[in-house]
Amino acid sequence: MDPQHLQSVLRQLESELRTADPKNPATRALVRRLAQDIRPLLDNTSARPEQHPGLRQRLAEAAAAFEAEHPRLAMTLENVVNQLAQLNL
Repeated sequence: MDPQHLQSVLRQLESELRTADPKNPATRALVRRLAQDIRPLLDNTSARPEQHPGLRQRLAEAAAAFEAEHPRLAMTLENVVNQLAQLNL
C-alpha cells in the first residue's frame, strides 16, 4: 500500500476521533488513547505502523466498541485496520 494512502486514512481517523463526542467516560478515554496511538504516525511520515505493536488489534477492538454509539467512527477504524492488514501488520 502507498504510504500516502495510509497517511490519508489516518488523517480521516484523526478527524473522526476529534469530532466524536462520547458520553461515557471510558469511551472518552478510549478516544483519547486512540488519538495518541496514531499521532506518531501522523507527525512522522517515516514512522511505520510495525513500530507500534498492537496498534491494529487496539483499533479493531475500538471499532467493535464504537459500532453502536459511533457507527461512522467504527467504519473508519475498520478501514484503518483493513489497510494495516494489507500491509501484514
